[in-house]
Amino acid sequence: MKASLIRKWHRVLSLILLAQLIIWMSTALGMTLVPRKWTTAYKVPTYPTSFKANNLFPNLNLLKNKLDDTATKVILKQEGLRSILRISSLSDEEKLLASDLNDLRPPGKQEIADWASQITSAKIQVSNISIQEKNSPEYQKLPLPVYRVEAPNAILFFDMQTGKYISQTTPAKKFENLMKTIHVMDYTGNAQFRANRFLTAAAILFLLTAFLGILSVQKLRLNLPSAKIRSKTRVYRWHKWLGIVLVIQVILWTSSGLSVVWLLEPARNLGNESLEVQQSSIDWSKVKVHPDSIVQNSNDSLLAPVEIELVMLLDKPVYRFNYPGRNSDRKLIDANTGNLIHLQESDRDAIAANYLKEETLSSVSHWEKTEKIDFHFYTGPFPVWKAYFSVPYKGVLSVDCVTGLVHQPVRTNRLIFLEKYYNVHVVNWSFGVIKYRLEPELLTVIGLLFILILSGIILQLKRRKKPN
Repeated sequence: MKASLIRKWHRVLSLILLAQLIIWMSTALGMTLVPRKWTTAYKVPTYPTSFKANNLFPNLNLLKNKLDDTATKVILKQEGLRSILRISSLSDEEKLLASDLNDLRPPGKQEIADWASQITSAKIQVSNISIQEKNSPEYQKLPLPVYRVEAPNAILFFDMQTGKYISQTTPAKKFENLMKTIHVMDYTGNAQFRANRFLTAAAILFLLTAFLGILSVQKLRLNLPSAKIRSKTRVYRWHKWLGIVLVIQVILWTSSGLSVVWLLEPARNLGNESLEVQQSSIDWSKVKVHPDSIVQNSNDSLLAPVEIELVMLLDKPVYRFNYPGRNSDRKLIDANTGNLIHLQESDRDAIAANYLKEETLSSVSHWEKTEKIDFHFYTGPFPVWKAYFSVPYKGVLSVDCVTGLVHQPVRTNRLIFLEKYYNVHVVNWSFGVIKYRLEPELLTVIGLLFILILSGIILQLKRRKKPN
């Protein structure tokens, strides 16, 4: 291909993508410049401080008569304004009941208004409450519909069934979501990192432009008079060397962005294909001890659990007692005898065998007991057993040493690579937790790109004044 034709197409594509490139850079700066503290207006406690689950756990005979033989898990917890029983079954259906075994009564708008004022740190004054049935730039989660509570400096969202606080949006958060929506070219307004034809087309054209720029630099070796003239100008030299310096980062940016929207979700689903959870219905004939008696007979009865889970584990019914706090104390109690259960390595292996397919289980190379946070695998609570798998699996299965709860699905090498590769997109060379904030490396690269764009515009203006 002729050098003049390569430069022409590089110039044309650059002009076409100029506006989108500036938008990408500006929105990236916009997202990272928003301080984290501005995205939250009110502090909301994670756990209710006055709730004691054992005081509300229903009578065991009444609970057994209320449920059918397919129930696999019963969780008693406080969600918002309601003390609920969350019941799972063999059919994977989930049912909600009030803690007194009656049908759950959803809270009304006035209850939500009073609740919002009660739980927020500033005791807000609610100006308006409405029901939101679809995702919006302010709310991009499940469940739906939700209560939308408008208050000074923020919009809060609450679950319609229980009144549980879900999230809040401030003007700074709305701005951040707007920047994200524009950045990923998701013009539906949901700001979801998913594949769409606009983003894909722009990314491919951007890669093509970078490739043509590399070819045009190589073609300068030809004895073309126009190339010699341009190579002697200061602006052209700046444009050329900035392009050479930034071309690798540009390719990494584009390819990592495409990998997130096209490959990340399929990679997550690939890990789930390794699972084969064998659920067992609760054997009510062995459930003989009520949680009340367990707490009363323990030495720490003053610290009551805020969540109690009844489930089958190792062919026997057990209670999992969860206390306030992320890494706080938790206990595993035999529901038949009321004794505390201390899990052993043999129990760990049996739990894993109940969770993984046979071919996946056979690929476990070794186990490790750890209390170290690994942001790509598991962040707590601890201690935990971690399974390391041979190819195509790797260190992804985490089993709680205290409760036997499996916290993570299988995470494949492909998923781990894509998650770490996305660090390249945000110029996070530490490859740790992705922190959406302005780092010096990101600011430097964006600044150099703006200079590259400016030099290209100047060259184009000079070309119009004095054609080749």
